Amino acid sequence: MEERQFIIKKYSPQQVIKGITVESLPAGNYAILAFQDKDENYYLTRNNDGMPVEYFGLSNNPVLQGSLVMEQIKFSHHKSQTQTINFY
Repeated sequence: MEERQFIIKKYSPQQVIKGITVESLPAGNYAILAFQDKDENYYLTRNNDGMPVEYFGLSNNPVLQGSLVMEQIKFSHHKSQTQTINFY
């Protein structure tokens, strides 16, 4: 079983536009969830139906249809690379 680790970082809109660099990331499998935390509660806020009310994006930019599957968003990291994440 893979060890799961969470990294939480806060960036300004200006930093995000320029691009974010995550330093010293060991080789392995990763998934990225990025969201605009408008209410500053450090969680992706959802409505009563479970739908996000804040803009968010995921690694690999999957087409969302039904429940999210980890295989859709995970990627292998072995050397320097770029991930572009589009927000919904």
